Amino acid sequence: MFSNILQKGIRAEFDSEQRRKIYLTNALAVSLAIISLMIMVNDYFFAGNILAGHRRLSVVLVLSLIPFLNGKGYLRISKIILTIVPGCMVFLLPIILKDFFPGQLLWFHYGTAIMSAIPFLVFHHQRERFLAFALFGFYFILTATIDQLLFHFNPVSYEFEYLLVNFTDYKIPPIFVSLTLGVVIYWFNLINVHYASRLKLANEELSNTNEELLSKSEQLDQLNKNLARLVKERADIIAAKDRQIIEYANLNAHKVRGPLARILGLLSLTDHTSNEEELKKLIEKMDYSASELNDIITEMNKVLAEAD
Repeated sequence: MFSNILQKGIRAEFDSEQRRKIYLTNALAVSLAIISLMIMVNDYFFAGNILAGHRRLSVVLVLSLIPFLNGKGYLRISKIILTIVPGCMVFLLPIILKDFFPGQLLWFHYGTAIMSAIPFLVFHHQRERFLAFALFGFYFILTATIDQLLFHFNPVSYEFEYLLVNFTDYKIPPIFVSLTLGVVIYWFNLINVHYASRLKLANEELSNTNEELLSKSEQLDQLNKNLARLVKERADIIAAKDRQIIEYANLNAHKVRGPLARILGLLSLTDHTSNEEELKKLIEKMDYSASELNDIITEMNKVLAEAD
């Protein structure tokens, strides 16, 4: 269930940077809501600060809506709410309500410095760059001036506020923290975008290679099919030629040798007679056998022609 909350608003068509920013928006909203809830319990039941508890409760309620807004597609609105509402509720509302105590002079500087990093965490580096820098500038200015706002709206006078008018060393560390967080996270975004672009290019090249390999595989498969067809055709031709050769050999072995043997036998008989009548009969029989042999040779020629 917790994983489903963090995935709210992420869609398949978004690039890796968009998905990461939505995930971070949901994760920060849930984390800040849990922290605010814990502080709210302390305000209500241990510190007895009912007004501060109400502020924490309002932060918890607003932050709880962010995953729901992302799920409905209000991605930019949810980021703006996450970036502005907690800071205004926690840092500006106590000033407006004049709910001030000396400890806020220190931790408000660091609180606004930490909040200045959130815009670079949740806004898209390329598509929402203006909003990221604008909100970072808002919190950076608040980090540098929130002590003056506290003193200006505070109805109670403290002795140390006069000592801090020209003393600014206590503001240098939170200002440094704000700048450092902003630069580091912005640089981290640049690195992420750079590697995401390279990864996208590598994926496109890999996809093109896969498509090329698939095309080559299909061509090879087609060649294999053609080769199998050609082999079958050649095998059928060879089988047909084998049958024709067998038929030719059968004609040569049986049909040709019969008439030829008779002709040779009749020729040998002509050597043993001089009677014209007998020679005439022998020649007629040889003529018949020669005609039969001619028919057989014609048939053999036909078989050879079919073989060719």
